Amino acid sequence: MRGLDIEVAKARLVELALRKRVALDGRERLVAIDPSPTGDPLLDPVIADLVCQPGPQPWDAAQRASDGCADAYLERLERAGLIRSEQSYTRFLKRPVTRYSVSRRRRCRSTNAS
Repeated sequence: MRGLDIEVAKARLVELALRKRVALDGRERLVAIDPSPTGDPLLDPVIADLVCQPGPQPWDAAQRASDGCADAYLERLERAGLIRSEQSYTRFLKRPVTRYSVSRRRRCRSTNAS
């Protein structure tokens, strides 16, 4: 899931920027402007990393923040009942794979609420 990890890591950096926790300095390097914890266990380590090692290029920061982050968010969504994971074995790949689908129960609720 390396490609998805990178994309989720980029989204984490965007989330922190929207919360005004990180920004680019004059040299286009990422810095923590508010290092206080967000209360989100998936975002706080990213800020802590920027405090310990300030000034990476955005791409480098995304790579540092990407290790296993997609799995962490998928697990969070599954615990919340928003998605469902399904294990299967593929003959082509000769290994088990996990597929995710939107939970029907949650999908019905969200369409009825609007």
